[in-house]
Amino acid sequence: MSLPKAVDFKTQIDESRKDKHRVERIWDLCLLYLRGKQHVTLDARSQTYADVRMPKGVTKATINRLLNGYRNLLAKLSMAYPGITVLPASPSPEDITKAEASEQAIKYFWHRDDVASTLEDVSAWLVTTGNAGIQVVYDPDDDEVHMKAISPFDLFYEGGIFKETESQWVAVRSFIHRTDLIEAYPKEKAFLTRLAQASVNPIQTEGRRAFGSARADVGEPKNRIEVFEVYSRRGGHAIYVEGKYLFKGKWKGKYMPIQLVRYTNVPGVLWGLGYIQPLIEIQDLYNRARSQVIDIIENHGWPKWLVPRTSGVNKAQITKAAGEKIYYNASGGPPPSQISPPPLPMHMLDNVRQLIQEMDDIGGLHATSLGKRAVGVDSGKAIEALSSNDMTQLQVTQRNIEKAVKISAETVLMMMRTYYREDKMMRMLDDTGRVVWNELQMTSIQKDPEVFLEAGTLFRDEKQDRDQKVLEMLQMQLIDPQTALRELDFKTGRSWVVKKMQQHGHARELLQGVLDGFPIEIFPSDDLSTIKEVFADFVRNEEYYELDEERQQYIRDVLIAVETFGQQDEETRKSLLQRTVFPPPVGDPADATRMVASMGSAQGAGQTSEQPLDHQLKRLDRSRLDEALPDRGDVLGPGGGG
Repeated sequence: MSLPKAVDFKTQIDESRKDKHRVERIWDLCLLYLRGKQHVTLDARSQTYADVRMPKGVTKATINRLLNGYRNLLAKLSMAYPGITVLPASPSPEDITKAEASEQAIKYFWHRDDVASTLEDVSAWLVTTGNAGIQVVYDPDDDEVHMKAISPFDLFYEGGIFKETESQWVAVRSFIHRTDLIEAYPKEKAFLTRLAQASVNPIQTEGRRAFGSARADVGEPKNRIEVFEVYSRRGGHAIYVEGKYLFKGKWKGKYMPIQLVRYTNVPGVLWGLGYIQPLIEIQDLYNRARSQVIDIIENHGWPKWLVPRTSGVNKAQITKAAGEKIYYNASGGPPPSQISPPPLPMHMLDNVRQLIQEMDDIGGLHATSLGKRAVGVDSGKAIEALSSNDMTQLQVTQRNIEKAVKISAETVLMMMRTYYREDKMMRMLDDTGRVVWNELQMTSIQKDPEVFLEAGTLFRDEKQDRDQKVLEMLQMQLIDPQTALRELDFKTGRSWVVKKMQQHGHARELLQGVLDGFPIEIFPSDDLSTIKEVFADFVRNEEYYELDEERQQYIRDVLIAVETFGQQDEETRKSLLQRTVFPPPVGDPADATRMVASMGSAQGAGQTSEQPLDHQLKRLDRSRLDEALPDRGDVLGPGGGG
C-alpha cells in the first residue's frame, strides 16, 4: 500500500497546507470579489480580509462586472448527458455484450446520481478559483457509487510538486460531526472524544459561513472534526485524523479516484488559473473610475456653496429640497452662491470604456457572447469572429473537464464491478424512448473498461451547435436521414460505435472465409461500406500478394460487386433486393459464381471451372475495379493486376 506512517503523514499534510497558503488567500479574494465585496485589504496578522475605509466625501462604488461573466460561463459549461461508449476489449460477442452492459451501467449511474448537477458544482469552482476536484466513492450504506465535486480548499497533494501526477498521495478533507465519526469508528471513541473542535475555514465549507469583514454573518459549524481520506499512488487507502489512521486498506483501480480539473493550465504550476483572478486589478480600476465619474456627477447635481460668515446662514438651511428659500443677512455681505464644478472630462468616459474592453478581452467574454451588441462592431463577420474566439478559449477548459469525466466514468465502472454486493434493477430508456427495466449484473461489466467520450457532446451549447450542423447537412442532402437521427442530440439509444464493431467483425469473418477457401454470400442488408473497407484494406496488405491468383481474383470480384451494387435505376434497384450482392448472377460484370468452382478445385475437390481463369479475368470491368480501389497502382502493386 505504501502509505506513510501517521506521524510522517502529519508532517506532509502540514507542509501541504503551508504550500497552499498563498494560493488559498487568492481564492479567498476571488470569492470575495464574486460576492461584490471588492473594497477589501488583507490583514497580515489575522490573514483575513477587512473593508477599506474611504475618505469622507469620496464615493466607494462597486459595479460588479465579474458576476455577469461568471453566470454566463456557467451557462456555457452547463452539462448534458454525453455520448459515452465503452469500447469492447475485442470483437468477440462476449466482449461486445460486456461493453453494452457497461454502457447501460454508466447511463444508469449518470441519471441516478444526478451527475450533471455535480459537474455544475465543479464548473462553479473552476470559474471562480481555477481548480476543482472530482471524486468517485462507494457508499456501503446504500451499496451505490457516487460522484462528488471537491472544493480546491479541500484537495491536498505533496508540498513542492508541480503536477498532481508527481504526488505520491492525494487527500480529500472534510469536516465530519464528532458523533458520526464515533459511530463509524466506535473503537476510537476515547481518541475522538478528546479531539478539539476543528477550526472550519468558511471557504472550505463551501460558503456555509461568511468571511472577510462579514465573518460574523453566520456561525461556524459546531463539534466538527477535520478528516482526511487518503489515496496513495501504490494502492493504499486510509482515513486520517490528527496524527492517527482510523482505517487502512487497499485501493484497486487503474487511476486515482480523485481527478484535479483546471480552468486554465499554467506550465510549472500545480494549481490552475481561474476566470476571476486576472480581472481583480482591472475590476478595482473600473470601480475607481466609476466612483470618480459618480463624484463629478454628484457635484454637478449638488454643487458646493460659498457662504460669507457674516451672512447669517447656517449649514442646516442649505439642503437638497427643490425651490428651497434661504434667508440671509443682506447687510452682512454678498449672498451665498454656488461654485460651478468643471465639466466631466471626456477622457474619463474613454477610460471607463477602455477598462470594459480590457475586461472583456482578458476574460474571454465579449458582448457578442453575452447576447449583446458590441459597441463599435457592426460587421456580421466581426461579431461572429469575436464570439468564435470566446468559445475557442473556453474549449481548453471543456477538454480538461471531458478528460476528467472520462477517467471518472472508468472509475465508476471499476467500483461497480468491485464493490456492488448485489445486482441492480435499472430503469432505462430504450431506443424508442420507452421506459424499461434492465438487470445490471456485476459480472457483465468490463474488468478494465475503456470509455470513449464523444467529442462535443458533454456541453449543451456544443450539442446544440452539432444538431444545427446535422440538420443543415441533411437539408443539403449531404447525409441521409438515418445518419442524421443517429447524430442528433435527442437520440436515446446507445452509441453506434459498438454496432460498427460488430459490422467490422462480420466483414472480417467474410474475408477469413475467402482466405480459407470457402465461398461467401453478401446480402443487401449487410453493411456494404464496412465490407468494402475491410476487403480494400486487405488488398493493400502484403498478405494479399501471397495468395494464389484465384483468391486474389475472388477478392477483387467482391470489391467490384460491393462497389457497383445499387448503381442502377429505381426499378432495377428494387429487383436487386431480392438477391445477394455477392455472388452476382451469371452475366453480371462482376460474375464470381464460376470462381467458386475454381476455388473448389484449388481445395482439391476435383472440380474445374467452366471457363479458364484468364478468360474470366478478361470479362472483368477494370474501370469498376479502379472505382473500388482508388489508388490502383498502390493497391495492386507490380504485377498485381493479374
